[in-house]
Amino acid sequence: MRRTGAATDSYNKAKDIGRAEQDEHAAMSHDRAATAAKNALLDDEIVAAEVPQRRGDPLQVSQDDGVRPATSAESLGKLRPAFARTARSPPGRPAGPQNWPRAL
Repeated sequence: MRRTGAATDSYNKAKDIGRAEQDEHAAMSHDRAATAAKNALLDDEIVAAEVPQRRGDPLQVSQDDGVRPATSAESLGKLRPAFARTARSPPGRPAGPQNWPRAL
C-alpha cells in the first residue's frame, strides 16, 4: 500500500498538476475555511472536545486549528515539498476530514 504523499505525488505527476497550481488551490481552501469559521457556517458540524493535559485543567478545543487565514499561494510556494525534494505535493494544505478521526 502506498503512502498518501507518494500516491499524491505520483498522481500529480501523471496528470501534470504543478506545485503552483496546488498552492493556489490550497490558499483558496484555507480562505474558504477561514470565511466559513468566521461566519459560523460549520458550528453545527464541529463538536467541542476536552484534551487532557499533563498538568492543569483539560484544554477545550472547539475550532479547527488547521485553518490558516493569512495563507497565500506565495507563502505556500516558499515551503519545501512535503514528501521528497522533487515532490509536487505542497506541505501547506489544510487538514481535512481524512485526519479528523486521528484526533479522537
